[in-house]
Amino acid sequence: MSLSHRGIPIPPGLQLLVAMRYMATGNFQLTLGDCSDMSQPNVSKFVRNVSAAIATLAPDYIKFPFLEREEEFMQEFASIAGMP
Repeated sequence: MSLSHRGIPIPPGLQLLVAMRYMATGNFQLTLGDCSDMSQPNVSKFVRNVSAAIATLAPDYIKFPFLEREEEFMQEFASIAGMP
């Protein structure tokens, strides 16, 4: 567990939520910290740690299509998302 600027432990689940909120919104870390009652350096550390964990796990969960099926997936994505 990490400590807040007030010396209170920040649970790992909250660290994950703050990092995911930052990634989803792109909001300023200082603003997220203020809303979560923690410091900007802590938010930065959580984003770094969660990003590193995602990067470590990515090869197990993120698979790119084979080149011979790339066009098929591009068309399918375009029909679902409405963008090329």
